Amino acid sequence: MVDESARSVTLEGFPLAMTTIILVSVVLATITVALRAIVRMKDGTFGLDDWLIVGAVVIYIADTGLAVHAVSVGIGSKDENLNPYLQAESQKFYIIWITVYVVAVALIKTSVCVTLRRIAAKAVPILQYSIWVLFALTWASFCVTFFGILTFCRPVEANWNTYLVLEGKATCASTETLIGISHTNTATSIVTDVGCVVLPGILLWKTQMPFKAKLQVLGLLSLASV
Repeated sequence: MVDESARSVTLEGFPLAMTTIILVSVVLATITVALRAIVRMKDGTFGLDDWLIVGAVVIYIADTGLAVHAVSVGIGSKDENLNPYLQAESQKFYIIWITVYVVAVALIKTSVCVTLRRIAAKAVPILQYSIWVLFALTWASFCVTFFGILTFCRPVEANWNTYLVLEGKATCASTETLIGISHTNTATSIVTDVGCVVLPGILLWKTQMPFKAKLQVLGLLSLASV
């Protein structure tokens, strides 16, 4: 039976697993970026791409806090186990989380594009144009998702407070609009994710670097697709 006075869920089973994965992921990401920043600063090569990735991780850390709280108020739990308060809170924090998350993703992929531009300074024009296309798609995906979510319901509170719509105090776009936003985001994400793997591979293939070093650099650049 659902406890109508509950303001959080018990972290067990799937919600506990989600929380663990979220926290482990942010720790690994923070350590990786911190090591990269230290090495780049020692070498005197800390540049725009490094600032972008550091900024992305700072946002990601904040977003992790939102994600953990979202799980504690119902994300990952069955609807039948949530009272109306938790259903609204979980939806609210999901909306907040996803809007912050897409900012971090856009910064990460932009960092990769900046790095690729430096590597491709003397590459054939088609590769340089491809990097600009990847950059444009990254921010197009961001704009569609970020502004699409924020303007889907007016006021935005109606996304989680359905009573506003029922009382005629808010309006929301059609289901077709939501599907369009979802499909656009999915398509552009797939293309940019593939681009963040393929373009570094092509650019590094002919560079004068040991094969092992190429794999290491490719692995770091490809993290943007994860």
